[in-house]
Amino acid sequence: LASESQGDDADKQALVSQLAAAQSQLQQLQQQQVLLQQQQMEAQRYQQQQQQVLQEQKQQLSALQMRHQMLGQWLAAQQPQADSGQFPPLWQEITIAAGWEQTVEQWLSPLLAKAITDNANGSGFCRIEPQRWGPVTAPANLSPWLARIRWADTALDAQRLQSQLEPSEIILCAEGSVWGRDFSWSLQANQDSLVAMAAEQEKLAAMITEAEQQLVAAEEALQRAQQSASAATIALEQGQQQLQQQQLQHAKAQMALDNIVARAQQQAQQQQQLLDDKHTL
Repeated sequence: LASESQGDDADKQALVSQLAAAQSQLQQLQQQQVLLQQQQMEAQRYQQQQQQVLQEQKQQLSALQMRHQMLGQWLAAQQPQADSGQFPPLWQEITIAAGWEQTVEQWLSPLLAKAITDNANGSGFCRIEPQRWGPVTAPANLSPWLARIRWADTALDAQRLQSQLEPSEIILCAEGSVWGRDFSWSLQANQDSLVAMAAEQEKLAAMITEAEQQLVAAEEALQRAQQSASAATIALEQGQQQLQQQQLQHAKAQMALDNIVARAQQQAQQQQQLLDDKHTL
C-alpha cells in the first residue's frame, strides 16, 4: 500500500501541475474567444455599413442617370435646330450666369439656333475668342444685341438706372423685364431655360462619372469587409474548437485527479481499518 500510495502521490503532483497548466491555458482561450467574438461583431457591423453605403451609392447613381436621361430627352425635344448641322448652335456655346438664363434667352431667342462657324462667309456667327457682356459669355460677336445693355438684378435696380440711360441704351432685368428711358415691359419667360438645362446636363454627366467611381470604391470596400468578416468567423470557429479541446483535456485531467484522490481516500480508510483491527485484537 505504501508503494502504491507513493506512486499515486507522484501522479497526483503531475496531474495537479497539468491541471494548473490546463486551467491557465483554458482561461487564455476563453479571453481570446471573447476578443474573437468582438472582432467578428465589429467585422459584421462594418460589412453591414459598407452594404448600406453601396446601396446608397447605387440609388444616387440611378437617380443621376435618370435625371440625365430625362434632360437629354427634354433638350432633344425643345432645343432649336441649328441652321447648319455641321456646326454647333449658339445655345450650346453661350454661357449665362445663374439667375439670368430665362431673361437672356428670351432677349436672344432669334439667335439661339444660329450656328457658330469657323469662317465669316458662312451663315451664322464666326467663332471668335470668348467675349463677355455682363452675365453673358460667348465665342461669338453679340455686341449688336448686348453692347448697349445695362444689367439689373431687380426691378428696383432698373428703376434707379432708368434716368441715367442714354437714348440708345436699355436695361435688362434678371427678373424678366426690359427698360428704356421712357418704357418698360415684361419678357415672356419660358417654364424652363434651355441653357440652364444644358448646363445641368453637363454637370450631371460629371456627377455621374464621380458617382461611378464612388460606386467602384464602395464595392471594393464591401469586398474587403466581407473578407474581414469571413476571416473573423473562421478565426472564431477555430478558437471554439481549441477551447472545446482544452475543456476536454481539462476535464480528463480533473477526472484523473479525482480518481487519485478517491483512491487515496479509499487507501486511507483501509489503513485506518487495519489499525482499528489491530487495536481490537
